[in-house]
Amino acid sequence: MAQGRKWVVLANKSIATKVATMSEAAREHFEERAGMLEFEGGMARAAAELLALEQTEQVFGKQESAFAF
Repeated sequence: MAQGRKWVVLANKSIATKVATMSEAAREHFEERAGMLEFEGGMARAAAELLALEQTEQVFGKQESAFAF
């Protein structure tokens, strides 16, 4: 994680556990997607996080969450 970077506290604890192990690039992608889905897409936060996780896994692969580079 970049020094001084503060991540958003996630609504769903099981998603938070997966996201905590992502590389910084995957985490940034997840955060951006979740924010866009929630604020621009009008989705509830928990739903936005779930969809953002699915989209991040499509881009980075499900194994991404097993490794923090």
